[in-house]
Amino acid sequence: MKTSFSCLPGFLIPALCDSTIVLLITRLGLNNMHARILVSAVVCFSYSFGVSVAGDEKQDVAKLEQLLSDVKKVVPSGWTVAIRLANSKIPSRRGSHPTLVIRSAKPLPVEHFYPSMRAITAGNPKPPPMISQEVVSLYFVASPFMSRQTFKAARDRNAALLGRRLQFERKHLKEVERTYKGGEPIPPYAFEPRTERESQLIGRYAFLWISTIPQPVPTHHTDHLSFEMHRPGSFKIHDAKKSREFDQIFDASQEILVPYEKRP
Repeated sequence: MKTSFSCLPGFLIPALCDSTIVLLITRLGLNNMHARILVSAVVCFSYSFGVSVAGDEKQDVAKLEQLLSDVKKVVPSGWTVAIRLANSKIPSRRGSHPTLVIRSAKPLPVEHFYPSMRAITAGNPKPPPMISQEVVSLYFVASPFMSRQTFKAARDRNAALLGRRLQFERKHLKEVERTYKGGEPIPPYAFEPRTERESQLIGRYAFLWISTIPQPVPTHHTDHLSFEMHRPGSFKIHDAKKSREFDQIFDASQEILVPYEKRP
């Protein structure tokens, strides 16, 4: 019998997760901790999205097990692969979702590059690299499967929303002083009004901004789940072997978790 939990209040979800996990672990005879983590991820993921929970828990766990197995085959020694729940340490717009985490087993020498620093140092002697020891991670945060057609529609809606921001900014705010080095559209907080008229325009822009928030869309998918990839920004691993390994891991992951859009 299939039971839907889509109308349950959010405060009941943790209790349902706990009780259902205990029941499933007993039913499925799962004794190892790795399998229990997978069951926990599947159950809480289903409840959080109002997904119907049927008698196919073994199949859901098997899919995650297979994904883990496929990724582990392409990850060299010195790197770990696991399923975790997204939290404050895993950047995501999707809350506590099951997350495929690939990370270096030990901290690596890493240098980060920031556009603002390039602007500051332009024309000046190049400073020595700022290298820190960090664990390098690649995250794939799971979400319910989104077809390519649905993805394209969501992407086009997002583009239209951003277009409305750009149109207002370029039409009404092009003469307003700003303190911002990033790309367009420029967020409302970055403008410095000098007159009452400019303050009113920025106020209108702020309300437009919150009414045109884009829908989070995934970046990758398998045949049954979608994923939002998070990787470090512009950076360099100052260890030639580990740098090559990270590039190989990234390229191989794009074969297992298929990008919705091909990268240029």
